[in-house]
Amino acid sequence: MEQYTIQGMHPGLEASKYSRGFHTVLLSQIFFWLSERLPEPYTAMVQSNLSLTNASGKTQRYEPDVHITQPIGSPGLSQASTGKFTQPSFAVELADMKPTPYLEIRRESEEIITTIEVLSPGNKDRKTGFDAFREKQDMLARNGIHLVEIDLLQKGRRRWLNARAKEAAYLTDVYWAGSQIVQMWESNLGEPLPTIPIPLQFPDGEVPLDLEAIIQTYYQRSGILKRLGPVA
Repeated sequence: MEQYTIQGMHPGLEASKYSRGFHTVLLSQIFFWLSERLPEPYTAMVQSNLSLTNASGKTQRYEPDVHITQPIGSPGLSQASTGKFTQPSFAVELADMKPTPYLEIRRESEEIITTIEVLSPGNKDRKTGFDAFREKQDMLARNGIHLVEIDLLQKGRRRWLNARAKEAAYLTDVYWAGSQIVQMWESNLGEPLPTIPIPLQFPDGEVPLDLEAIIQTYYQRSGILKRLGPVA
């Protein structure tokens, strides 16, 4: 299939076999874009947290204390102990225990100024993470942290009551700390993604984030459009 170009999002990226990889790559590209443009003393950092849901259905998020740097043979059982226990019959994946990457903008590597979230399907699903995600967002806002939310998913629930926000195919919003107004950028199929401001600490202004340039770089380097085909 010949290579072709499109503006904005290809809806095929929402398919489960592409969406997780796209989410990870997009966040990485945003990190590199901002790292090259942030003034001193700001830095961008990719973070991740873990969602754990207890028996009552309440979800809490934890920061991991350690990182595994080498593979483990059998989940939950060391290689030395496998002869002492009956082997499990099968294994299932715990869908609510997946790391959720996001970006932080920090000043002098200490104070969190802005968080940037690229929404995943779980963030928009009432059953798996909608309420917990909104609770975290509200907590950050109450603590004077700017919020940037990039929603490149047509499916799923949005928290905004505004009809225009609900109807937009794709939505990006910036919540400036201390303000009662959330600025929103809508994009529909065939339209370029916006260039949005990433807020810094007053009076340092903001840094532009060109989402269209980032996704076009992804298309060119990955060759994904050859697999997705033209937009129907």
